[in-house]
Amino acid sequence: MKRNQVLIMLFLIISFQAFPQKVRFSLLFPPMKVGDPYWNDVNTYVLPSPLITDVTVAMKWSDIETAQGVYDFSIFDAQLNHFYTAVKKVNIVTQPISPSGKNTFTPAYIFTPEWAESLGAAQLDVITCSSFTGDGTANSGMPVPYEVPFKQGLKNFFTQVINHYKNNPNIGYIRLGLAIGGDFFPRCSSFMPGFSAKVWTEYAAEMNAFEASLHPTMQLMQSVCQITAANDGNADIEADNAVKNGITIGVQGWEISDNTAKTCTSDWCALFDKYYGKVGPLELQTLAASDPTGASQTGSLVDLIPFAVAHKAQILELYTLDWLLALDPNYSTLYGTTATYAPFASAYLKTITDASVASGFENINNNQYSVIIPDVSNDKITIKSILPGIKEIMIFNTLGQELLSDKFSEEETSINLSVLKAGFYCIIIKNNFNKNTEAFKYIKN
Repeated sequence: MKRNQVLIMLFLIISFQAFPQKVRFSLLFPPMKVGDPYWNDVNTYVLPSPLITDVTVAMKWSDIETAQGVYDFSIFDAQLNHFYTAVKKVNIVTQPISPSGKNTFTPAYIFTPEWAESLGAAQLDVITCSSFTGDGTANSGMPVPYEVPFKQGLKNFFTQVINHYKNNPNIGYIRLGLAIGGDFFPRCSSFMPGFSAKVWTEYAAEMNAFEASLHPTMQLMQSVCQITAANDGNADIEADNAVKNGITIGVQGWEISDNTAKTCTSDWCALFDKYYGKVGPLELQTLAASDPTGASQTGSLVDLIPFAVAHKAQILELYTLDWLLALDPNYSTLYGTTATYAPFASAYLKTITDASVASGFENINNNQYSVIIPDVSNDKITIKSILPGIKEIMIFNTLGQELLSDKFSEEETSINLSVLKAGFYCIIIKNNFNKNTEAFKYIKN
């Protein structure tokens, strides 16, 4: 193809660079087995959707380490097979401490004096507060994460998780929780012996360095979190430490106030701007399931998603109820749903579709001989053509450099795009049947 033709196409791409980047969407904490709430509806209407490229699942520490030093992944892995079959990337969130209330996620031996003594450490402190009350029984409160008995047990657990999923092509990323749930918020911090912001961020830095030393084959993710105010600097320290170790970052407190606040929750807007293209994917999870009326602290996805996309988020984890609203025609009949949300279904679906990588290709010259179908989970595209004969495919960057090329004579072919970095590209399809040339703008995140 002549260089001037390529430059014309590239001019068209550059002229459209205001076109927003696209993001991956994840189904967050779906039903894992038959009998779980919404199992039938999720598997009928939600999981098959091409808008969902990833599924993010929770792994409780005590579910895997069933006794001291005994790690059993069999039940968890059997549940993951369901998502592998659906051709979704699976992201795992390890949860070492229950999110609130009563802790059941930490293995019982971690609290014993025998375990502490074997490490030459004092017995683990367990605390309670108004947001983590326990149930009055021993060890039902919150363990202090940075103390040696908890920290060493967690390192052993991380070692097993990373080694178990090593070289598994179905795994997208693993978010290794260091405190409550998969988050890094220091709940009950005023009751923790020896707590300070410095102690907390140093704990994260130590764990990040340890995780990197395991040479993971999958992407690891660190949840970063403010301790007091959004601009207290702690999330920035946590992010810097993570990225230095090749670990990407995410925030689990995404809410509507971010759209207007000077500083986003846990400073994610500034952090994403700083690290975009240097580590990835940059992830957001809403504070809770959204409210399409805009009345809750989380807010509506119609407002949240465009702001997140504009501020360089690359993967958005949305709760199951939000997906059911967008995709399930039976939403208003489901137990636990809010009937007044149902009229917002089409707006939710349009907002998600407009932002999704599943719609990340744009035909520049509007010829209709070929179609490009993305397979984001495997970083491939399938090109289908209605014309006979040999078709030539070329992929150029915005400098006019040809990066990939191929020829095919069948109805369709697949191309692996894993060698391409995030950015704008032009895909040229030239066929010998009518000498027609098609051009597609492609945005890779």
